[in-house]
Amino acid sequence: MSAAPRTTSASTLEPSGLDPLRWAWQLLTNVKFALLLVGLAGIAGLIGTVLPQMPGPMRGNPAARSAWLELRRADYGPLTGLFDRLGFFEVFHTAWFNGLWFLIIVAVTVCTVSRLRPTIRAVRNPPNGPRESLTVTYQCSGAPTMGWLLVGLFGTFAVGVAWYVNRRAQWTP
Repeated sequence: MSAAPRTTSASTLEPSGLDPLRWAWQLLTNVKFALLLVGLAGIAGLIGTVLPQMPGPMRGNPAARSAWLELRRADYGPLTGLFDRLGFFEVFHTAWFNGLWFLIIVAVTVCTVSRLRPTIRAVRNPPNGPRESLTVTYQCSGAPTMGWLLVGLFGTFAVGVAWYVNRRAQWTP
């Protein structure tokens, strides 16, 4: 009786079922997901601009915080409690807003990393003529890399403008 040598095929080495890292990678390089993130950041910036934001010294003082919220209750009525729980009166200091920007940064980083090897290959081995060099596009899940840059710049600009307008509205000479 001899033991037959065991061979492993490539199909037995492949992971079966859901691969969470591959799923996360594909999600972070997805253009629709990136646009959703930037759109949510824009909406959050608009909320932070339109709704009054709680002044910094009041955030740490429970009595001043509750007094400020009571003043807002005259304007927003029963929605005041909901707005406070969602962090709409201190949008730029909430964990969900910072997490949203963290996700945007991670998505842009993942997209950049996923395009690094093809970009290096294209630089080392340029196309063989002017016609080819005009038609080569670098894409990240369907979006040109320049598009990612413009989306990121627009989102950053929109949040910066929202922050500036909010700061300007709270400033008193």
